[in-house]
Amino acid sequence: TTEADAVMVEKNKVFTATVLPETTTTDTAQARKPAVTSEAPAAIKEKVILTGKKKWQVHLFANAGNSGVRNSILRTHAASADMYYSPPGSNLSNGSTGAAMPPAFHDAFSFNLGVEFNKAIGKKNSLGLSVGYGLYQDRLNVGMRKASTIKSAQNGRYSNTGGYYYKNIDSIGYTNHYHFLEVAVHLYTPFKLFRVLPFRWELGAGASLLLGSNGLHYDQKDNLLFHNNDLLRKLNLQLSTGLDIGIGKTPFIYVGPQAKFFITNLSRQEGTKQYLWQPTLRAVCVFPQRK
Repeated sequence: TTEADAVMVEKNKVFTATVLPETTTTDTAQARKPAVTSEAPAAIKEKVILTGKKKWQVHLFANAGNSGVRNSILRTHAASADMYYSPPGSNLSNGSTGAAMPPAFHDAFSFNLGVEFNKAIGKKNSLGLSVGYGLYQDRLNVGMRKASTIKSAQNGRYSNTGGYYYKNIDSIGYTNHYHFLEVAVHLYTPFKLFRVLPFRWELGAGASLLLGSNGLHYDQKDNLLFHNNDLLRKLNLQLSTGLDIGIGKTPFIYVGPQAKFFITNLSRQEGTKQYLWQPTLRAVCVFPQRK
């Protein structure tokens, strides 16, 4: 019995030396594990915020319609011919007196091409920054072309360039071309018609830089038309508004009417009022946004 008790005591010592340290080591390892904190949810939230940032989207646009000159801002219909030129008539070059009849201007084909960078702002609206080219035209009838250098008798300060002029006679058709580099900012407000059809209302403002023109100017005193680009304003300001209908559940094309009004007088000729106006049909192609 004594020997058996001694054996049991030795076994207990071995058990205490082997089993208890292992248990203590395991508990220590578990105690060293990092505690779960609120840092992980914060990181996830930050990732969601960064992923949800609103990006710029590329749109291509094209406008086609008519353009023409008006004698006042925001005027949509053509005025009578004599309203474009306000100086009173005086002695004509042939010695007769009375007011010469200025030429009648008519609307002509016009178009715009460009790219727009669009970004959502707020909950519904979006902002667009556009740059592009615009061709504006109007038509009139002129007489025979004369090769001669003249000086405007209307104020004695301006002369023709190119060495030619036209008599103001309703004879031959002539088209004035105005080439512009245009930049603009647009605000879009979306809504749904009958809760189904996606529409958006556009309001825009921009600037147009004149690149070149063959536009003719009228000298009322000598009753002739001449070319001089120094009499055209190089930088013009404009306003626009339009209504687009979206095609597709997530619209990839917008189509709708747009009206553009120049709020600066295109002509720098004394007494002349010419404000460009352009009603068009506008199409916008939306490029898919990169994820």
